Formats: sequence, structure tokens, C-alpha cells
Amino acid sequence: MNGALRKAMGEIGHGIDPRAWAQVHPWLTLAAASVAGFVTAAAVVPSEEDQLLKRLKKLEKSLDDSKYQKEAERRKDAATDGKKSRGTLGFIGSEIFKIVRPMVVSMLSAAIAPAVGGDEKDAAAASAAATADPAYDETAPS
Repeated sequence: MNGALRKAMGEIGHGIDPRAWAQVHPWLTLAAASVAGFVTAAAVVPSEEDQLLKRLKKLEKSLDDSKYQKEAERRKDAATDGKKSRGTLGFIGSEIFKIVRPMVVSMLSAAIAPAVGGDEKDAAAASAAATADPAYDETAPS
């Protein structure tokens, strides 16, 4: 039994030996080796199109990541400031309100003071005191 197994293994080894095939059929062995090499290369190495698609996916991912990262940083900055970012119209509206606010306060205080029972001098003093915000006082030293 042991001898038969050794003999079978030896015959298999001689049958698989490409040197013996090359001696008997050199051109057929060369063609088979070439075909095996091309098939292996096609299976292992990706095509140029596959390589370009892979590179394109990496670029798209990096662009998407940077876009999401910038958006996250913008949201983080807005959250740390405690203010929401305003558009152009919001900015213009808030500036107009800052300009008009002293005039509105002055008009309201002038209208309310005589109704309360004070005289015109008290109304003028109340109006001046109401609009005496240092942020809007042009005569206050900076």
C-alpha cells in the first residue's frame, strides 16, 4: 500500500512538471504559459478605466468631505457665537432699526409725557433722557 502511494505521487509529479512538457512540445508550452500570464494579469491588475473610476470616487469623496466639514465648522461657529447667521436683508434691517430706534423712543416719550400730566419741559427732558444712549450719542467722547 505504501509503495503504491509513493509510485502514484511520483507519476503525478512527472505529469505536472512543465520542464518535461517543454522538451516534448516547446511551442505549445510557450503558448500555454503566455495565455496563463495574460489571464492572471487581467484578473489581478484592474483596467485603466477601473483605476480612473476608483480615483474619481476618491476625489468625489474628498470634495464631499471637505464640503461637509466646512458646513459643520460654519454651524459650530454660529453656535458658539450664539447668533444665527443673517442674510444681507437681515443685516440691513437691523441697521435701519438701530438708526430709527432713538427717533421712535423720542416720539413715544414726547407723546406719553403730556398725557401723564407733565408740562412740555418735562416731556422734552424725558425725550432727551430716553435717547441718551451712549452708543448713539454723537457728542459723547469715544
